[in-house]
Amino acid sequence: MPLKRSLLILAGLFLCWHLLQIVRQPGRKKLYVKIDDDGAVKIGTCMHCVVREKGRPIRAWNANGDAELDFPRDPLVHRLAEFGLQIEIEQEYVCP
Repeated sequence: MPLKRSLLILAGLFLCWHLLQIVRQPGRKKLYVKIDDDGAVKIGTCMHCVVREKGRPIRAWNANGDAELDFPRDPLVHRLAEFGLQIEIEQEYVCP
């Protein structure tokens, strides 16, 4: 079990570093990343929704992909795939 947790931590650090390279541009909002013990990743610009909320907030509404998200999620997912990190979008929503 400690090896699995260590690998998740390393993968998380790798993911965070690449996220920073993609979104670190002048005028961009902060991007918060949460990686759970099971490897699930939660990414967004609202610290409360990403870090503190357990699941989707009740008042949130469905997003229309990158058109409504306030960070470039799709280019981010494609860029991470180049490094072997496969991210499956299970749900997307806009912070209330």
